[in-house]
Amino acid sequence: MRRFSALIADPKVISHMESIGILVWTVHIRAFSKDGQSRISLLISTSCAVILTTALFFYYLLDYLDKDDFSTTDDALITETKNHQPEESLKDQTWIRNTWIGRGSNSEKDINVRLLELPDIHDGSVGKVSVTKNRTEYYSNTTVKETIKNLYDFHCQICGDVILKTGWKPDMKRTDSWRYLSADVHHILPLPDGGPDFKSNMMCLCPTCHRKFHSGEYRMRQKNDVIFVRDELLGKNLNPNLLHEIILY
Repeated sequence: MRRFSALIADPKVISHMESIGILVWTVHIRAFSKDGQSRISLLISTSCAVILTTALFFYYLLDYLDKDDFSTTDDALITETKNHQPEESLKDQTWIRNTWIGRGSNSEKDINVRLLELPDIHDGSVGKVSVTKNRTEYYSNTTVKETIKNLYDFHCQICGDVILKTGWKPDMKRTDSWRYLSADVHHILPLPDGGPDFKSNMMCLCPTCHRKFHSGEYRMRQKNDVIFVRDELLGKNLNPNLLHEIILY
C-alpha cells in the first residue's frame, strides 16, 4: 500500500498519466471528428486506446518499481538507520560529559585520561542494514565516535580545523563547548572492508581531509613504529595529531 501511495504521488508518474490521458482524448476526438464514423470503427478506436493506455501504465509501473528507491527492508528501519545518528550522538555526548567524566577535575589531562579509559564497549562488530537491493548501509557505535571527537575537541587531526556551530562561545568550558562543535569520524580501514569499530581504527577529521582519504589523496602509512599520513599527490608526509593509539589493521 505504501508503494502504491508513493507511486501515485510521484511527479514523474503523474506526468506520465497526464500524457496517457491526452493520448486517449486525442484518439476519441479523431474518432468523432471523422464523418460517417461507424460504431464498429469507434469501438475499435476506443479498444486500441484502452489497450495502449494499459500497456503504457504497466510499463511505467514496472519501470518505477524497478528503481533502487524501493527496498524489501521495512521503511521505518531505513528511516531510523539514516536519522538516528545526530540524536544518538547528542545523547552519548551528554552521557560522556555528565556521567563518564563527571563533575570532578576539569583539567585537560584528567579529561583526556577519562576519555582514553572509556572502553570500546562492544566487540567491534559493525551494524548494517540492506537499504536497497544494491546498497547496504553501515553504521558504527555513536559513543565510540563521540569519544574520539571529544578527545580532539572536534579539531581535525590532520589540518587542525574545527567547525563551530551557532551558540559556541570562546569562554565556554571545554566539555560544554562540545555540543557546539562539529567534525567527522573516519574509519581508517572502512567498515565495508571489514574494519573494526574501535577507537584504534578511527580518526577525527574535518570534512575536507575526510574526503581526501576517501579519494585516495591521503593514505595512512607506518614506518617502524611511526604512523603518518602520506599525501600521494604532493608526495610528502604529514604528521597527524595523535592522542590515542592507532592500529593499521
